[in-house]
Amino acid sequence: MAVDAFHILAAAAETGHTVGWIDDFGLVLAAAAVAVVVFHLLRWPVIFGYILAGILIGPHLFPKPLVEDQLAIRQISELGVIFLLFFIGLEFDLRRLQRVLGPALLGLVLQTLTMLYLAQVLAPLLGWNAIHTIFFGSLLAISSSMVTVRVLRDTGRLRDAPAQFTLGILILEDVLAVLLLVVLTGVAVTQTFAWNAAWIVIVGMLLFVVMVFLIGRTVVPVIWSKVAGGENPDPEAMTLMSVGLVMGVSLLALRLDFSPALGAFVAGTLFSSSSLAQRVENMNRSLHDVFTAVFFVAVGMQLDPALLFGKAGWILLVASLVILGKLFSCALGLCLCGQGGRLAFQAALPKAQIGEFSFIIAALGNSLDVLDERVTTLAYGVALVTILTTPVLTSRVETLYAAFRRLLPSGLIGFFTTYRQFVEGLMVGLGRSRVLQLIRRPVLQVVLYFLLITGVIILESLAARRLLDLVVDAPLPWLWRLAYWLAAGLLVAPFLFAVLRNLNAIAFILTDALVNGSARSPFYQARLKRMISSLLLVFFLTFLGLVFLSLAAPYLPGRALPGLLVLIVALAIFLLRGRLIRLNSQMELLFLQSFREDVTSREEARRTRLLEMISEQSPWEVSVEDLLVPRHAAWSGKRIRDLDLRRKFGVNILALGRRNVMVFDPVPEAPVFSGDRIVVTGSSEAIAAVREASREQVSPEERPAPGPGHFQLRQVFVPPRSCLDGQTLAGGRVRKTFGVTVIGVQREEKRSFNPGPEFLIEAGDILLVAGIPEKIEAFAEACGEKPLPAGGLRLD
Repeated sequence: MAVDAFHILAAAAETGHTVGWIDDFGLVLAAAAVAVVVFHLLRWPVIFGYILAGILIGPHLFPKPLVEDQLAIRQISELGVIFLLFFIGLEFDLRRLQRVLGPALLGLVLQTLTMLYLAQVLAPLLGWNAIHTIFFGSLLAISSSMVTVRVLRDTGRLRDAPAQFTLGILILEDVLAVLLLVVLTGVAVTQTFAWNAAWIVIVGMLLFVVMVFLIGRTVVPVIWSKVAGGENPDPEAMTLMSVGLVMGVSLLALRLDFSPALGAFVAGTLFSSSSLAQRVENMNRSLHDVFTAVFFVAVGMQLDPALLFGKAGWILLVASLVILGKLFSCALGLCLCGQGGRLAFQAALPKAQIGEFSFIIAALGNSLDVLDERVTTLAYGVALVTILTTPVLTSRVETLYAAFRRLLPSGLIGFFTTYRQFVEGLMVGLGRSRVLQLIRRPVLQVVLYFLLITGVIILESLAARRLLDLVVDAPLPWLWRLAYWLAAGLLVAPFLFAVLRNLNAIAFILTDALVNGSARSPFYQARLKRMISSLLLVFFLTFLGLVFLSLAAPYLPGRALPGLLVLIVALAIFLLRGRLIRLNSQMELLFLQSFREDVTSREEARRTRLLEMISEQSPWEVSVEDLLVPRHAAWSGKRIRDLDLRRKFGVNILALGRRNVMVFDPVPEAPVFSGDRIVVTGSSEAIAAVREASREQVSPEERPAPGPGHFQLRQVFVPPRSCLDGQTLAGGRVRKTFGVTVIGVQREEKRSFNPGPEFLIEAGDILLVAGIPEKIEAFAEACGEKPLPAGGLRLD
């Protein structure tokens, strides 16, 4: 599909239509540019502008179409899908997803099943076949990330607690969309949907993702630092490396019979949550914007306005069902995981629409000739209506929830209240389970290493079919086969040994939890533990072996070679046990090193960007100056917000220093005291006025503002059903409402220092709060508790 875009120029040259093709491409870009200008001025979603531009230059509006070579434009537009998926991979954040994974996953499952059921109900009414139904249900299941995030940002809800669940579901939807693109491609080719084939495709896709991610995440940062690292990286090298990577991985996915969109998404994840992500995104933003615009204009070119208006009734009906179905199915999933009704409703409403992925799935169906204009027109119309209604509904979310709650029976509200308390207690109990905490890491490592071993064996088998053909006429061909598979076995030996170590650790942990204290004699207890641990290990190995054979059996060498290979690998593991342990540890360290380097470099990168911003401002007749707040200054004890230097003098505060600590980009609530250093930027006249104002002192009879000695650290316990339970620090507006700062959180045995604004507060948390005693008291009373001394809480 997308690989055709690489051959457009060659095909055009052979047929003698190069000029016409260039004219068509230029017309598409010009139409997209006009749409951007107009719809930005109207403050409407620019996607509508692209689609409208495509309708205007398409074949359905005028007798003679303005674009002649529509096939070439559609093929080039597939590059827009690749870059769109690449950027989605760049923004993929597992850490954000981890905090809301359970509720988000259940909400997504219920939403997807509801949309598939809706398509099945509509199919006989609209005369669709099974392929139409699967495609339409799939495109209804995916919401628009671009629209949802923009609506949340415009309404000021992006950092609230409900928005974190919304974003978590959107991240999972991106993964689901990539999976659907792979599965639907197979469905279109085979003209049927078989669960057995679907599971094989899913497992194969998982193997591809894990292998590319693990290898790429280890290798790419090293190569990048060698080629494009340093203080002044070459923009040309950075752009070509990133574009080459995304196209290379997309082509690899295509060669393995997957969608190139899967390869683009995985290529993006290689940079996600790293210090490279922002630089790669900035370098490729223009390519993303151009080809994404071409894609949506190409979608508009396929729209027939006559069919769109002819199906207006069906479009409004299906759009209403989609909004209601997504709202209540997603909210129900969140409620079943113990979230409150208000939070679930507020999290589900902003994503009750379909968008860019729906266009991609519809375009996929068109390119594979399995969807007709009736289905795609209905899909496009539903997308347009739901996108238009999302901002209106989200701005009235409180009113809508109040109306919905009044319609619910009191018994149902009481049931969900009791159910939520039950789930909260259950989750607290599971969170305290030492067994779950101990086996979490080895289980994850077993799954990753198992997928990596299976993927390596399959790739080696595919490579063997070509490499061994080169030595088929050589003497002793069986010896060449044995040498090749022996090398393959030694390659997977470190990963196999890691699986055995982790399985043994899991068996030991489970045995210790089951048998501890059950036998009277320590001697018999030790023997019982060894016996149960051995049985568990044999069970785990048998289970994984059966799963491995079901996946990799077609790729293993025939006859007695597999048995001989297993014996050789087992002997190698036994003889090289110590070296394999060191090798495995070094591999894990190399893989984790890229993540650690990214984390440690973020603060320095943020300061570097600030200094670059300061240096860029220098030519604009502004200067930077470090002011010292004198003793007994009238500013002492006031917040930055109260000083209001920007409005009064036209200067900006870049940093606030106290003793040996410098805080860059301080928050407006930060207090200023005598002896502090304030780094300000502005014109020379403005800075002179600020310097003069800072020298103003308070009179002796005036009461001095509280100094640093008046501030205290206290602990505040968050009880169940507190006003902060389920809120983020930003959503709870602790600093703005109470004038205190949460500088640490203790949850069970885990302690976090300086949590971010998106940190979710839960019942049972202990907050380490800094502020004036009176304000801490007011904050604690609002939470329903009394503050405790801070001495018992130590944050590492």
